[in-house]
Amino acid sequence: MGIYGQTLRSAITSKGLTLREVAKSTGTQKGYISGICNGKISPPSAKLTEKLCRKLNLSLDKMLAHAVIEKFPNGLPYAAVREALTDREVGGEHIAGGRPKG
Repeated sequence: MGIYGQTLRSAITSKGLTLREVAKSTGTQKGYISGICNGKISPPSAKLTEKLCRKLNLSLDKMLAHAVIEKFPNGLPYAAVREALTDREVGGEHIAGGRPKG
């Protein structure tokens, strides 16, 4: 189980919610949320991550970072990151565990 799933499971438990409640409030299925929490399903889309973060009062930035790292353990191709971010945001920062290549 990755950090994304662990964090999600912990937040659900600490708020005293059920998987069914979280799924219903975010427009998804209980089994899908369970699979994410158990690491059997990779982290969801940014849109669902945003809904989960809102519901569970989690940091969207941190959860998106966990999702990217889990989906791309060897780092993102720099060209894809460059297209998605502005120069200021890229600015020589480490991206998903790898250093941007110019």
